[in-house]
Amino acid sequence: MDERTDAAGRIATGFNGRGGMPAFEGHLDDVALSAILSSAWGNTAGPVAPAEVAAIRAGAAAAPPKSTTVH
Repeated sequence: MDERTDAAGRIATGFNGRGGMPAFEGHLDDVALSAILSSAWGNTAGPVAPAEVAAIRAGAAAAPPKSTTVH
């Protein structure tokens, strides 16, 4: 799966940041983040709908925290 074209991957990158892109989780609402991820800054993927951002955000909030314990 290519996070540059996969909506869920692009949304996760928008939430968490990567490279020179800051993390926007907690700073932008669903409409604003979808607008940024749908922009034409060399992005060849299709647009990201606010509803897609909301669904990923709700799923992330409902998911249990990832364990950082090494077994």
